[in-house]
Amino acid sequence: MRRTKIVATIGPASNSPEMLAQLIESGVDVFRLNFSHGTHEAHAQVYARVRAAAAKAGRIVAVMQDLSGPKIRTTALEGGTAITLADGSELRIRGGEDTGRPGLVFTPYAELVRSAKPGDRLLLDDGRIELRVTHADGPDGNELVTTVVNGGLLGQNKGINAPGVALPASAITAKDAVDLRFGLELGVDYIALSFVQTADDLLRARQIMDDAGKRVPLIAK
Repeated sequence: MRRTKIVATIGPASNSPEMLAQLIESGVDVFRLNFSHGTHEAHAQVYARVRAAAAKAGRIVAVMQDLSGPKIRTTALEGGTAITLADGSELRIRGGEDTGRPGLVFTPYAELVRSAKPGDRLLLDDGRIELRVTHADGPDGNELVTTVVNGGLLGQNKGINAPGVALPASAITAKDAVDLRFGLELGVDYIALSFVQTADDLLRARQIMDDAGKRVPLIAK
């Protein structure tokens, strides 16, 4: 029976040589570099530490580059305070950069508001909160009215995932293309693409790899 792979995301508190050694000893198989944050220089430093820790431990571990993709997330909230979303309550999502408040949040990615249809699911904060779109409202239809299916506390600047919603943006932004070339030069073992919608998103990533003269496995998110 094949063992499930253990993946660890490397953050500010988990990239010291000592912590990496502990994680490898505990059985981590793949280290994830989150390219939504950090500089190329910082990622290169962490990459080198992972390789050094793995060599010292005599283990083979992989490094996965997770590209950020288009930014689909909420904006700040009044006072920075999380809002409570009760099951069955209404939450409005409006396109724009304004500050959200109880009952209303904003997203800079206005295409989401224009593309979502009644019945579509929206997942917030890594899927912890689920919404169901009921109808469009607001000036020029620039607002979605949703019903909370699975509620909880919603903090500010949280990601929005829209499974099944056809969005106009490509999964690979200009920043992602630059980051992907850098990751290939660095020597990452896997590439994870966020917000993949069609095969064309993967084909574009493959084209960038071919132009760089190196292919590694892709993971569609």
